[in-house]
Amino acid sequence: MHTRIKLYALLVQMMTQCWNAEASQRPKVVELKNNLSQWYEDLRIEINTATSVKTAIDKTEISTKTQCIKYEEYSVNNSISILVAFEYWYRVLETSLKEYKVQEFDYSKYSDFKIIGRGGSSIVFSAIYEGKDKYALKSIRNNIILDKKEVKKFIKELKLLYDIDNPYIVKFYGISRDPSTHNIMLILQLANGGNLRSYLEGKVLNGLYRIAWTELLRIANQIVNGLAHLHRKGIIHRDLHSKNILINDNMVLIGDFGLSKQLNDLTSSSSCMGGMAAYTDPQCFIQDKKKKVKRDVKSNIYSLGVLLWELTSGVPPFYYLSKFVIVVEISRGKREDVIQNTPCRYSNLYQECWSSNPNQRPTLEKISTELMDLSTETIEFIVNKIEVGKNDVGKTVVTM
Repeated sequence: MHTRIKLYALLVQMMTQCWNAEASQRPKVVELKNNLSQWYEDLRIEINTATSVKTAIDKTEISTKTQCIKYEEYSVNNSISILVAFEYWYRVLETSLKEYKVQEFDYSKYSDFKIIGRGGSSIVFSAIYEGKDKYALKSIRNNIILDKKEVKKFIKELKLLYDIDNPYIVKFYGISRDPSTHNIMLILQLANGGNLRSYLEGKVLNGLYRIAWTELLRIANQIVNGLAHLHRKGIIHRDLHSKNILINDNMVLIGDFGLSKQLNDLTSSSSCMGGMAAYTDPQCFIQDKKKKVKRDVKSNIYSLGVLLWELTSGVPPFYYLSKFVIVVEISRGKREDVIQNTPCRYSNLYQECWSSNPNQRPTLEKISTELMDLSTETIEFIVNKIEVGKNDVGKTVVTM
C-alpha cells in the first residue's frame, strides 16, 4: 500500500515536471521511460497476487469508472489504475498464450543480435538461438494499455499466424520478451536473400535493369500463391509492398502480414491509413467521415498490381515524389507508366488490379490463371533503362 501511494505521488510529480512552463526544466523522454519502467516493476511486485482489475483497484482503494482503461483516456486521478490494468491484461495475455499453445522462447538464449530492418512500429534483428540456428526477432514497440476486446483480438491473430504453414509465407515460430523493455518479440523465419526491393536493385547495372521473363513470372506467381493462402486463412495484409516481400533461397516469402499493424490499429481510428502510400488503395485517401474504409481483399489486389508493375521497372513506384504528393496524385487517378516492351496482357492485368474502382479489380484466381497463360509469351527479358530527369511536374522519367 505504501509503495503504491509513493508511486502515485511520483507519477503526479512527473506530470507536473512535464507541464513546466520553462521548456529547459522539462524531463527528457528517456528519463520518463526509465522512471515508468522502474515504477511498473515496483508495482508488479506488490500486486503479484491480483487476479482482476476490480480486485486490484479495490485493494488500492482507487475509484474508477471502467475496468478497461485505454492510454489516451487516463488522467491524474486514475494514473495508478492504468498500471494496475496493465498488470491485469498482461496476465490475460499470458493465459491466452498458454491456451493457444503459442510457444515462448527464452530471450536469454539468443545471441549475436544484428539489426537487419526498421519500421514505424518495430525493429527487426537477426540472432542465433542457443549458438545454432539463426532467426529473425521482430521487436514490437508497443507498451500501451489494451482492453479486454483488444487483447483477445491480438491473441486470436497470434494463433491464426501460428497455424499458417505455406512455403511462400514467413514462418512464425512463437514469441519472446525483451526483459529490459517488456516488448513482445516475434520469432520469425530468417530470409537469407533480403527483401524484394533490394533484390531488384541488385539487377540494375550501369543504369540498366534486366530481369528474365521466366523469373519475373515465377516471383509474381509465388506472391499470388502466398497472398491467396493468407486470404483463405482470413488474414488481410495491411502493408503489402516490396520491402515486405522477402527472398529466401530464391523463393518468395511474404512477411509482416498483420501483427505489427494489428497493434497499431488498437490506437487508431482507422486501420486503413499508414503504410507506404504508393502501394495503398486510393480508397483509403478519399474516404469521408461518414464511411470509414478499411483494408480488405480488394485493397491487397491494388497493392499486388503495383508490385507486378515494379517487377518490370526495377524501381519502386513514384519514388521521386514525396508521400504527400503521392497521396494527391494517386487520389486523382494517376498511376505509373507502362514500361516499354511489357507484354500487353501483363500490363492490362496490373492496370486492372490498380483500378480506382475496387469492384473492377480481378480476383486472385483470375490473376493466377492470367500469369500461367503469360508463360507462353516469347519475350526473353524485360529491360528498363533508368534515367533521371525532370519534366514540368518534377517526375523522374523512366524510359527504354
